[in-house]
Amino acid sequence: MDKLEKEAILEQYLGGLSEADVTHLEDSELEVALFVNSGEARPGGKSSSQFDIPVLNGVFAIRRVNPFWYTPAMGDSLKAIPEDPEHSFVEHKEGMEKDLAEIHFLLWRREDGKHGVMVPLSNGDRRSYLRRSGDRLEQVVRFDVNASGTRPSLFVGIGDDPYQLVEYAARFISAEIPGFRLRTEKRLPDFVDRFGWCTWDAFYQEVSAEKVESGLQAFADGGVELGFLMIDDGWQQLEGFRFKDFDTDKTKFPDGLKPVVQLAKEKYGVGMVGVWHALQGYWHGVVASGGVAERFEVVDQESPSAYFDGWGEQFAPMSRGFVHPSDIHRWYQEFYEYLSSEGIDMVKVDNQGMLEFFTEGSSVGNTAAMKAYQQALQGASQTHFEGNLINCMSNTNDVAFNLSASATWRNSDDFYPDKPSSQQADHIVINAYNNVWTSTFVWGDWDMFQSTHKHAEFHAMGRAVSGSPVYVSDKVGAHDFDIIRKISLSGGRALRFEDPARPSIDSLFVDPRSEDSLLKVCNTNSGIGTVALFNCHSDDEGEETYSSKEISGDVSSDDLYQLDGDAYAFYAHKGGYLGERESGEPVSISLKAMESEIVTISPIKNGAAPLGLKGKYASSAAISSYEWLSKDWLRICLKDGGDLLLMSERAPSKVLCNEEVLEWTQVNAVLETAVPGQGVSVIDVCF
Repeated sequence: MDKLEKEAILEQYLGGLSEADVTHLEDSELEVALFVNSGEARPGGKSSSQFDIPVLNGVFAIRRVNPFWYTPAMGDSLKAIPEDPEHSFVEHKEGMEKDLAEIHFLLWRREDGKHGVMVPLSNGDRRSYLRRSGDRLEQVVRFDVNASGTRPSLFVGIGDDPYQLVEYAARFISAEIPGFRLRTEKRLPDFVDRFGWCTWDAFYQEVSAEKVESGLQAFADGGVELGFLMIDDGWQQLEGFRFKDFDTDKTKFPDGLKPVVQLAKEKYGVGMVGVWHALQGYWHGVVASGGVAERFEVVDQESPSAYFDGWGEQFAPMSRGFVHPSDIHRWYQEFYEYLSSEGIDMVKVDNQGMLEFFTEGSSVGNTAAMKAYQQALQGASQTHFEGNLINCMSNTNDVAFNLSASATWRNSDDFYPDKPSSQQADHIVINAYNNVWTSTFVWGDWDMFQSTHKHAEFHAMGRAVSGSPVYVSDKVGAHDFDIIRKISLSGGRALRFEDPARPSIDSLFVDPRSEDSLLKVCNTNSGIGTVALFNCHSDDEGEETYSSKEISGDVSSDDLYQLDGDAYAFYAHKGGYLGERESGEPVSISLKAMESEIVTISPIKNGAAPLGLKGKYASSAAISSYEWLSKDWLRICLKDGGDLLLMSERAPSKVLCNEEVLEWTQVNAVLETAVPGQGVSVIDVCF
């Protein structure tokens, strides 16, 4: 590609960029793939540049709306993205506009049907983000105090298929930034396949050893096995909002964590036990004297921030203390060695996006500090917990581009049980759309929920299709075990898909919270497709967004990638068998506000199609694999016992489970057979 061709590409796709600003990536599978360079470093300062995106008619952005969390914005023009002020979170001063955000991912559709993607980078000693400025985009690069030279700060790609485009973008960035590894290159942490309980919404910070046991007993009384237990905030030894030392709060856990861990594992059969802590130790960091400060280098500095006014004391201290990056590797190794000696198997590490508020104004560069902290955290978690780590309050690109080993992060703000319906819908929308980008490098954690919540089924269906960890935060004795059994398997296992779910392509540039459109969230398993549909309008009459309208939408095989077939069987969790459809032929689903449904779409071959376990929200997720051994012999490997459903145009001659004969019934082309026992089974259906 010569210089004139390169300049023509920039003019066509990115008005305002100079050829001198970019590095084209040759031999790309995309029509355009390039890095925009940051320009020469401005130590401790920032730079900005503006450009246009011509002829777009659909846009989807992931915005960092506060220091901790991402949320999507989508529509038919750039104006669907709020226009943000010029200052960043750490630059915020009293009197400045507080409603600000950073764009960390941008996907758009052009009038010619092509798609574009932009990903601002956190690269070494600088971090970039985008903001909308009128009808243009502005790239802002913030440099560490010791930054030097120039580096790529933004990836831009143009291609036909939006999801392939995003995957290619992640690959190019991974090749450029060694700390950024793809999800497919990482090991799935063990806890993700386990069903869990977190103590947070049950006890908040008043958790104790006695209360944990009462919660475990309640699940045991309901016949539900827990695969993991997460002891959330409230167990640590503190001084105010600062971490004092590795040991427990003796008023709550008088004998440390070990007796609680032993009780959970030996009496209640819990597979893994984890604890919560903040990246910096606790909300305000670590103590400045005594405790850990006697053994590690601690930086204590004034760090007031007007941005957090009104957030509460835990977010708005006048000073913070943090372990110096040069000592943070040793700190994490010793901390996790202690936790491991107490029997702890996993950790949830919160408050990660706050680190820049600890280091801003110090001699430690913000971006470099995050890199050091992430390397220390992930290294220690690999050494002591085999990578069983949930990164939390971490939705920022200086975390994302340093996740070299860690494979899970919380994908959205918390589940808040007391917030209105519109924010319950937000939770599903935010997680589904964030997955478009975050699924390239992590399994996004959609957070816990409560099984007796007003909208528990709405949340449960979201978790069922998500591919995320599956766990609840039920109060003691407040459980809907029917819902829990629909998202779990025997032996404390979670019923989940192997890969993260994503919105259907026709959902990408439509906001289902404001448009008369159902959100469609899609996943596949063993060649069988699943589409979860959500009406994301509020059913709370007191809310401005309340709607009594029923919304209809089509679901078809075209909503899913990697399905292979000419005809499909459709089965809905609530609606039952919906019949057969040819490839691309839709089924219509109608839902009232805050209603949801899950549809299984299974390819028909030799007159039959496996549908999965009846009574599970995501029935096909219970199928680990299936194959046709001949045109008259179908073998299905199931993850658990239960009522197996199979669409079949023929009556079988026999059905076997682990070579034992099963009885079966068939109604309206749906064959049903009760698979006994718990654990993996091999089912042979012979015609």
